[in-house]
Amino acid sequence: MSVSIIMPMFNSGQFIEGTINSVRDQTYDNWELLIVDDCSQDDSVEVASRLASDDHRIKVISLNSNGGAAVARNEGIRASSGRFIAFLDSDDRWDSEKLTKQVKFMKERELAFSHTGFRRVDSSTGKQLSEYVPSARLTYKDMLYSNQVGCLTAMFDTQQVGRIEMPSIRKRQDYAMWLKILRKVGSVYALDEVLASYTVRTNSISSNKISLLKYNYSVFRDCEKFSWPVSLYYLLANTFMRIKRGRS
Repeated sequence: MSVSIIMPMFNSGQFIEGTINSVRDQTYDNWELLIVDDCSQDDSVEVASRLASDDHRIKVISLNSNGGAAVARNEGIRASSGRFIAFLDSDDRWDSEKLTKQVKFMKERELAFSHTGFRRVDSSTGKQLSEYVPSARLTYKDMLYSNQVGCLTAMFDTQQVGRIEMPSIRKRQDYAMWLKILRKVGSVYALDEVLASYTVRTNSISSNKISLLKYNYSVFRDCEKFSWPVSLYYLLANTFMRIKRGRS
């Protein structure tokens, strides 16, 4: 079964080669990697294009204007041809058996939506900061209280879900997408192994915790169409859960 890997890219020259190589090193080889450049101003495109020239499974798509991760991911989804859709940001990495284990996990159980555990790694030191192993099964209601699906580990089956796209918000569009999928299929299931590395960068948009409150609220108010009191309730619940888990 083929897997389409969607990778938005913006000024990732420092990381992109290692990220691409983590895909090329997969023990599962039936994949395509769609790298969507969001108008990078460094050497990201040059590095990605050089690696793509050596592997026909890698395609580099360049956007005409900077639109953010949701726009880039949706462009990749529209260009994809695989049965399964997976996501990997241009500064993160997969363990070599990630696809082999996750595709097998989904195929054997006929799952529509799955994810795995991941580790958080400091970008400047390479030191592991923490490790996250998710709950075995999460429902739509569970996910309203806390986004427990790491984008770099998520995979869904287009035959069951469709070639669904992310809402066009600057941040937390993956969270909104998971909720959209869960409204359709009910549950997401976890392969309880740590199979990916999430890079923590202090200068990334996700490091601005105040702005994240706005984006989380937008998920509930604008994407889920909840009333403002309900949206505020889930925003506060999310904030509490993130503090409790010690996650950024």
